[in-house]
Amino acid sequence: MGSSLPKLRNDLRISRHVTAAGTSFVVKEPASGNFFRLGEAEYFIAQHFDGKTPLETVRQRVEEKFDASLSSETLRAFINELDKRHFFEDERGNKSKKPRRRISGNLLFLRFRAFDPTRLFDRLEPRIRFFFTPHFVILSAVFILFSVGVTIAHWDEFVTDVSRLYRITAVPMFMMVVFVVVIAHECAHGLTCRYFKGEVHEIGFLLIYFQPAMYCNVSDAWLFPEKSKRMWVGAAGPYFELFLWALAVMAWRITESDTSINDAALIVVATSSVKTFLNLNPLLKWDGYYLLSDWLEVPNLRRRSFKYVGDLLRRLAGLPSRIADAIPRRERWIYMIYGVVATFGSFSILFYVLVTAGGRLVEGRQPTVVMLSMSLLFLKFRRRFRRLFGKRSDSADDLDDDFDDESSDAGFRADHVENSFRAETDKGEPSRSDPTPVKSSRRNKGRKLRPRAIWSIIGVVSVAVFLFGHSELRVSGPFNILPEENDDVRAPVEAVVDTIYVDEGDEVRKGDLIAQLSEVDLRAELRKTEADLAAKQARLNMLIVGTRPEEIELARKAVETSATKAQQALDLYNQAKRSREERLALAETTIKKGEERLLYGQKSLQMQEELIKEGLGSIHQVDEAAEQVAVRRRELEEARALRQVILAEDLAEIRKDVAITEKEAKEAEAKLQILMAGARKEEIEALQAELTSSETQRAFLQQQLEGTRVLSPATGIVATPSRLLKELNRQLVKKGDLIAKVYALNKVSAQILISEKEIAGIAVGQKVELRARAYPSETFEGIVTSIATSAQGTSGSEEAPATTSATSATGSKTIVVTTEIENQSLLLKPGMTGQAKIFCGRRSVRDLATRRAAQTLKVDFWSWW
Repeated sequence: MGSSLPKLRNDLRISRHVTAAGTSFVVKEPASGNFFRLGEAEYFIAQHFDGKTPLETVRQRVEEKFDASLSSETLRAFINELDKRHFFEDERGNKSKKPRRRISGNLLFLRFRAFDPTRLFDRLEPRIRFFFTPHFVILSAVFILFSVGVTIAHWDEFVTDVSRLYRITAVPMFMMVVFVVVIAHECAHGLTCRYFKGEVHEIGFLLIYFQPAMYCNVSDAWLFPEKSKRMWVGAAGPYFELFLWALAVMAWRITESDTSINDAALIVVATSSVKTFLNLNPLLKWDGYYLLSDWLEVPNLRRRSFKYVGDLLRRLAGLPSRIADAIPRRERWIYMIYGVVATFGSFSILFYVLVTAGGRLVEGRQPTVVMLSMSLLFLKFRRRFRRLFGKRSDSADDLDDDFDDESSDAGFRADHVENSFRAETDKGEPSRSDPTPVKSSRRNKGRKLRPRAIWSIIGVVSVAVFLFGHSELRVSGPFNILPEENDDVRAPVEAVVDTIYVDEGDEVRKGDLIAQLSEVDLRAELRKTEADLAAKQARLNMLIVGTRPEEIELARKAVETSATKAQQALDLYNQAKRSREERLALAETTIKKGEERLLYGQKSLQMQEELIKEGLGSIHQVDEAAEQVAVRRRELEEARALRQVILAEDLAEIRKDVAITEKEAKEAEAKLQILMAGARKEEIEALQAELTSSETQRAFLQQQLEGTRVLSPATGIVATPSRLLKELNRQLVKKGDLIAKVYALNKVSAQILISEKEIAGIAVGQKVELRARAYPSETFEGIVTSIATSAQGTSGSEEAPATTSATSATGSKTIVVTTEIENQSLLLKPGMTGQAKIFCGRRSVRDLATRRAAQTLKVDFWSWW
């Protein structure tokens, strides 16, 4: 400020808040968008800064209003504090403006301002007013509770479906769905603030610890006098996300599992529940924290709680307090409870990250990443301790656990002005002649000179080394020893091992006898094949010679004989058929005769019965008539039964004989025709093919017999343990089973697994140094002889490379680099492991640092640009 009187800007937005702690005023500085909280006394003073009222008059009015003394120095300090916050117009009457940067923050917290959503929200807000009605709140709450019940009832199915998301193809949809939900979450905050007549001018992206996030600046909610409106603005985001979660639960339940809608709904159900739980946790500086702060009506709760807990620790250590004692009892309890819980949780998380992530980074053998991560954790620990004990951080954005904004710090400073005024009215103006502060300031200044010089020297040296220094590029990786020639002695045939002629460590030459297999079964099979071959050869000779005349004559006689038998059988059948017809006709005649006699007897019996009724006949005659009727009925039944017997006779046996004899006659004629035609050419060719097959089988068996002698395929040393060789005696081995290993160990190969990120600097012919775990003090040297043409997956650094294994695209990829090592001392054994270093040539430190930075960041990051 110049010599002119201060004039308060007329574009400042001021809101009066009445709380249990008293009346306060929230002031928004529109140029920077920062908010400041002023007490009643501070606001009374600021109202008199109209550019006309002298400062002495302002001081007198304040003393009359509050019945307390106010020194000119304190008033001047308050004016300077407001001037730093751009509360005043400059001497030319212009309003102070602080430029708004599109990108702000620091390495751990970067804020990218995207756009001003005012026009968008102004168009949307009238169309979505239903979401701000009590009806929607009640219906949505019931719907959310119903969805919770559905999720619990189908929990097992939900867990099973979530496993479908663990695939690389789900990543694009996962990112897109989460991004849409996050946008809806942030827009819910902004639209609610706009609904309550607040202004929303900023939506953008955040990088918090290099993790992307979104934000919507709804700081205008601080201007709402009603606590309920401020809390609704804070709760709108998580509540609307819960509503979307409930809709997703329903979509997940009613859609097929193989549809995109089901996958998207499942992603929302899986992520939004966890996000909402974390978001409403008041220990993390997200929506839950701000809701708690608004509900308690304690701004800057986290920062003040940390400072209060740190001050308690200072007093326990016997150090002087840095916080004024005029803190209400209610706020002291709030600061102590929240500060203790948040401090314990914050340090617990940092310690857990230090132990778990640090251990994994060390195991991953990434020293640069380890040092960088430890540096970031050190900064976080340092910042925690500095805030805990009331010291200010050197960072431009003095951020809390999850980053505070500038308004939070400004609010503290405004409160500090008010507390200073209160202390002065109670204790009087401090003496100006006290030399202690000046002396202490000089001492502190002297102490700061030396570290600055040291850090300057370190910085200059570091820059020089970075720009002009050179160092060897070394690429390391685990290796596995393989023999230069690795020959397996395998069983050529399936047989029982008779004798093993070698032992572990024996030197053998190519062609030496290793083992003898049993040949008993093979020789028996060979004799059987040779006999079958002789029989087929004889048949072939017979076919080639042809049929003899005697055989043809014999076949003709067989045809005549079979024809005679067929004719006799046919005659016998015809005779039997005629006899059956005659007997059937006789039976029919007998039946008709019996029916007539039975009818006559029945009439005679009826006549005798009528005479008896008239008293003219005798009983004896009636009995005789009845007896005749019974006899004639039985005769009739016998005749009918005889007819049935005749009908049942179908002459099946005789017809069968006729068919058999006719078939035999045809077969005899066919044989005669075949004999007269002679052997066919095709039959001779088929038998010749069978003969060739038998000869091939005989040659194969002879080769198998030769294979019972197991010979060494190369010159080297037997590497199979003696125990395994002894166990093979009298054991059945199948074709291809391993009997022994013969290694050439005078020169061995080492296969080194190199991460695909490191392979760019490696070339054939580069020097390699190896340290085996068996001989940590020995250094073995070699050169790169080959580099694999394709990458492969690996499940561990100690496993032997498998160049033919197929791996998924999501697994860690390595490339096999091969080197040859002289091993005249035979110290290196196949299967040994250790660490290898490949010397890729000297590079500038700048190139090495750039290379390491590029390898540390995921390659997906580079595709964003």
